[in-house]
Amino acid sequence: AEFNIYVDPESADIVFKSGIPIVMSGLDVTNKAYILKSEYQILKKRGKISNFVSLLLDFYSKYGEQFGYTGNAMHDPCAIMYLLYPELFTFENHYVQVITDSQVCRGMTLADRRPIPEKEKNVKVLMDVEREIFVKKLFESFEILDSKF
Repeated sequence: AEFNIYVDPESADIVFKSGIPIVMSGLDVTNKAYILKSEYQILKKRGKISNFVSLLLDFYSKYGEQFGYTGNAMHDPCAIMYLLYPELFTFENHYVQVITDSQVCRGMTLADRRPIPEKEKNVKVLMDVEREIFVKKLFESFEILDSKF
């Protein structure tokens, strides 16, 4: 389960059933939008914002290494990056439901990926990202912020 849905699956369930357009930026894509240490080290040589981001990523990477991650996944920035540069992402439309009635699976999202799903597709699910361009665009954003501080 992604954190935001896990903490309040009943509310997420209401949203997913609401009929409003939903773009889901789940772990399927956010774990592919990572920054390697060798990439973010260059941020230390830039402005205040970039240097601060590199310190945050250093701290975050120590946590991730405990679980076998080699890069820092950019979970939250994926949602914003999709709004700014949707062409960086591939997606699939699926019927997605939120599990609310299971102790083991509570808060998980379940996508019906069958060619002919039982229910109408309700979510655009981001599946992949052009990682190198994603990182480049993110670093460009930091550079803009550096110029303002």
